[in-house]
Amino acid sequence: MKIRTFLVCLTCSLGLGSAYAATTINIVGHCTSAKSNYATISAAIAATPANGVIEVCPGTYAEQITIQKPVTITGIVVAGQPGVTITAPASGLTQLPGLYSTYAQIFADNVNGAVNLSNLTVQAGLFNTEYGTFDLSEACNFISDSAGVYFQNARGTLDHLNIVGQYGSLSESGTPSYEVPNCGNGMEFHNEKGTRVTVQESAVIQAGLNGIYASADLDADHNILSVSGPRSAGISAGGGSITNNTITASPYYESTGIRGGDTVEANMVQSASYGITGAGQVRRNMLLNNSISIVGNAASGNLIYARKTYVDPTNLSCQEGAGGPACNLPTVGVNLQCEKHADLTLNGIFDVGVGLANMSAHDSIPASNLFTGDTTISTSCAQ
Repeated sequence: MKIRTFLVCLTCSLGLGSAYAATTINIVGHCTSAKSNYATISAAIAATPANGVIEVCPGTYAEQITIQKPVTITGIVVAGQPGVTITAPASGLTQLPGLYSTYAQIFADNVNGAVNLSNLTVQAGLFNTEYGTFDLSEACNFISDSAGVYFQNARGTLDHLNIVGQYGSLSESGTPSYEVPNCGNGMEFHNEKGTRVTVQESAVIQAGLNGIYASADLDADHNILSVSGPRSAGISAGGGSITNNTITASPYYESTGIRGGDTVEANMVQSASYGITGAGQVRRNMLLNNSISIVGNAASGNLIYARKTYVDPTNLSCQEGAGGPACNLPTVGVNLQCEKHADLTLNGIFDVGVGLANMSAHDSIPASNLFTGDTTISTSCAQ
């Protein structure tokens, strides 16, 4: 028995040693004495085998990065130094291959394995379009899509990323900005269903359209996001878990704090047209000053507060200063969309115009909900 145990443990040790030896670590910059130093992140990617690790010294790297193999890229944290910033090259970002009029500073393209990014700042720069080189505020008139990070058929984990400056207005002279969507996304993940991406402990500051967009499953946890344009969304996901995020949305029309997700829990969402919509379970969220805080029939343990009315953002005359009942619409705590509720318990709804809207005529309000200072129910559903 003792001999057999020794042999098993020896096999485990050999296996661990082999796995460690197979990991290649390359360094970008000269903050360490490592032998494999590269001047750019792109050069390090080219020299690193699949599943290798690239560590990046503090500094600013003006390059457009394409990743086509599983790799981990992490910024080295040095006390007293500003960290790793990736910005566009002086000639501007070029269109992503195979994606018409789409631009990104970090592009993971059809990777068979995980692409992991951490401790990086991505700062928007110039765009090289067919009409010239512009910053995003002008390039929005000529491009279809832009993002700080763009994954196409790739999975992975993004941890401690900061995406800055992904905002540009499409408005022309004399056209109010709320009439035309703005452009710029923090992170985009275009994957088939079943391909999961995790974003955690990251920040997207003032994106034009989406802070984080995922066509398939997304796990988003402890992120800080702000969006500034009409039809924008802090997080938009095909499914997954959206937890513990702080989202400041846009007062413009059709803006959303969180759209989609299987579980949306313990987030703070503020200042959106729609706070949370299209989600499976909506639990223990704080919703502040949203026009319609929750759209859906499964909401439990949420705290909702808003002013009594909001100015109709779809009515141009309201935006130009006209008042009256046609402009000042009642805010809503939960819009049940005329569906019988699946879960409607322990919500605290305070001072909104209408606590529950579009409630089925054959449904009832569970006694565990608390309403203070608002009309409890309003319905236009068929009897």
